[in-house]
Amino acid sequence: MEHPRFNNCENAKINWRTYSDNEQLDFIDKDPAKRFPKVTKFKFENRHVKPIIRGRLNYTHMGKTYSPHSMYNNLISCSESGKRIEGKLYYNYPPEKKNAVLNHYVTKSIREFAIKKCRTLGDVESLSKWVKVYLFDYFFKINKKSKKKVDIFNEIFHTNYK
Repeated sequence: MEHPRFNNCENAKINWRTYSDNEQLDFIDKDPAKRFPKVTKFKFENRHVKPIIRGRLNYTHMGKTYSPHSMYNNLISCSESGKRIEGKLYYNYPPEKKNAVLNHYVTKSIREFAIKKCRTLGDVESLSKWVKVYLFDYFFKINKKSKKKVDIFNEIFHTNYK
């Protein structure tokens, strides 16, 4: 936020660059950049942003936000190039990735994804069928589907999907 291109900004929105599972089924003890070199072709994910807010501002005029991707507030928002962004939603403007980008390893391998979701969402037995279907569909929007991946997902979530 100290760079001169952000002088007229209170909130810089930095785009993601998301990566697919690169056909990996399990954790490999390597740097994620080496494990997952291929960017996902799922365009919506690459329109996400993370906001970086200037410090020492009067935050009393900020509204509540329910997403880490967009600040629903009255702050002056800019893209990573310093261009003013009108509107509150992150997906209303084309992504920029010239000066800054956040690499996001959105799913990693199928086993890592499923285990993380179980840990994050609580007991696997208590997850609703809707949540399980949503997670299944989400993973395969970003990654290629294979029988082995479906089997691993089913093993972890104790369900049978076709």
